[in-house]
Amino acid sequence: FSANLGWGFLVTKFPQYLEETFGSSQQQQGWMQSLPLAAGIIGLFLGGLFTDALTKAFGPRWGRSLAMSGSRLCVVASLATVPFAGSAWTATLLLAVVGLATDLGTPAVWAFGQDVGGRFVGSAVGWANMWGNFGVAVSPAFFGWIVGTSNTAGGWNRAFIACAAVNLIAAVAALGVNATKPLVPAHQTYSGNRG
Repeated sequence: FSANLGWGFLVTKFPQYLEETFGSSQQQQGWMQSLPLAAGIIGLFLGGLFTDALTKAFGPRWGRSLAMSGSRLCVVASLATVPFAGSAWTATLLLAVVGLATDLGTPAVWAFGQDVGGRFVGSAVGWANMWGNFGVAVSPAFFGWIVGTSNTAGGWNRAFIACAAVNLIAAVAALGVNATKPLVPAHQTYSGNRG
């Protein structure tokens, strides 16, 4: 939910932010909006390597957890820094870090779903994906509501700080994720015909 809350901003409210805060043209907005999304693609590729390296070094319990938590902390730092961006390009680069870090943690989320889901992996991953979709669906309203409550440019700043806070909660919560504990213990699952 938290990952997609911030990511949803990149695909919905980012052009409005650029126009209202920096007076960016539509052509500039198109180029700027593509950068965080391109960074996300790189994040997905690196995220698999990142998750595998952490899992090899620390095992599945901490390998998955640290990948999720660490990527959220990068998002927190970037979102909390956006209000201090002095230019549209600086804000764009910070939001590119959000795109990269969000997708850097995604392979750990999917791997965790496979680890704990067992034969119910579809349900486990589907459940996680549903909450992610809720996050992206709420994102435009979340940012719009916070920005709309202010008559100043500070509304955007408050929105970024609020989203950073949500991601900080997620970073802490991710430390409790344990990929070594399946949702259904092996002795309780049906493994086929016996007889």
